[in-house]
Amino acid sequence: MKYYEIEQKMESLEGMTELLNGLQENHFNCIDYHTGLFRTGQLTDQVRLQQTIDELTGVYMDLQTYASVALTMKINKENGYFHNAKIEATNAGAKVTASILEREASYSISNERRVLNILEGKINACEKAISTCQSRMKVLASEIQIR
Repeated sequence: MKYYEIEQKMESLEGMTELLNGLQENHFNCIDYHTGLFRTGQLTDQVRLQQTIDELTGVYMDLQTYASVALTMKINKENGYFHNAKIEATNAGAKVTASILEREASYSISNERRVLNILEGKINACEKAISTCQSRMKVLASEIQIR
């Protein structure tokens, strides 16, 4: 998905739900599948380890784009809310502290934060799996050299 398509999805709750559902089907299930391989000890040979590295690296690369767009939109929306609320309060002559506005702005982006946290969790899972596979590949390579 192109960045502007991700931005469009991030503009509404329905779009965010659709985005996450699509990622579940095309990316998260892949991560979950490989998680199962780790749990059941099925990643023991170089071929399977390399396949896992390749698949999860591709997923990781995709998810980084999604997370970058989601982070940018979260920050922009939060800052926009804060500044608009501050201008409205100033124009109305109300005394509002920055901390109150910051909490309101934070609340206003709860859905964006949720999407971003899900993406970050899956990205972290990919990073850990890739790192673990690389470590196992090194151990297997050293065992082969010893023989």
